[in-house]
Amino acid sequence: MLLVTVRRHLTGASAHFRLCADLLDLPLQVSNGSLEIPYNEKNLQAAEKYLSALRKIDTAGKVKPDYLFYLGDAATKLKNLPEAEEAFAKYLQTARDPAGKAKVLLTLGAVKISAHKPDEAQKIAEETMVLQPEGRMNAEARLLAGEVQLERGNFDDAGKAFKGVALLYDDPAITPRALDKAAVAFRQAGNTGEADRLSHELRERYPNYAAGG
Repeated sequence: MLLVTVRRHLTGASAHFRLCADLLDLPLQVSNGSLEIPYNEKNLQAAEKYLSALRKIDTAGKVKPDYLFYLGDAATKLKNLPEAEEAFAKYLQTARDPAGKAKVLLTLGAVKISAHKPDEAQKIAEETMVLQPEGRMNAEARLLAGEVQLERGNFDDAGKAFKGVALLYDDPAITPRALDKAAVAFRQAGNTGEADRLSHELRERYPNYAAGG
């Protein structure tokens, strides 16, 4: 019954109807760009609305994993955290590529932090570090572990976690963020000396980042 309701609702917007047909393998010729019509135009509410409906009627597991990621992304930006969690979790059920899975795990981990679920975020950080024992994904997982400690109110432990990332990785996409996060965490912990030292290091090594770049 829900499928009929969705199809009737979509008949007024052919692109959305084609998307529904594509995802569920209905007998209709479709364009690969049909999904991107609402999503690329930043019409997040429309994207979430239709993708969510498609996910809910997908009893045979035919919704393409990429669309589940788009749904999770749209839901995250709209602060619909339960929808985002469910979409990313469903994506991970079919994920096979370790790098792709790690990327989505980290995205889900950030959602868990926003939803104030540090224990679940910690498990995600640990799983990601196993999947990606080195490189940028590993660094991001370590940053997530620091965010877990922040969420728990363990500011000193969070500072140490972030500082560890800055020591382990020399990457302009990672290191300045780690230094910044470490300085903030140590300041929250009352360790102003270490916070000031790290802030100074950040300004010296990455002046553009320190200036807001």
